[in-house]
Amino acid sequence: MITVLNVDDQRLTPCLPHRAWREVNRARAVWVNPQTIKLLYNPFLFQDYRKAALKRDSCTCLWCHAIVCF
Repeated sequence: MITVLNVDDQRLTPCLPHRAWREVNRARAVWVNPQTIKLLYNPFLFQDYRKAALKRDSCTCLWCHAIVCF
């Protein structure tokens, strides 16, 4: 598992190596050390967008098609 830090150096939920590489390759994160990446954006700024999209899509996740009501 790869440790994930946000822009304020707070620890977030760890992720798998392939997801860490995806974030780095898309220029959304940088490697701090071999087991840690630091995001270059604040993922919590997108919470309202996610809620609006779920409401629009009848609480259905775009990726897994699960019902995700909050």
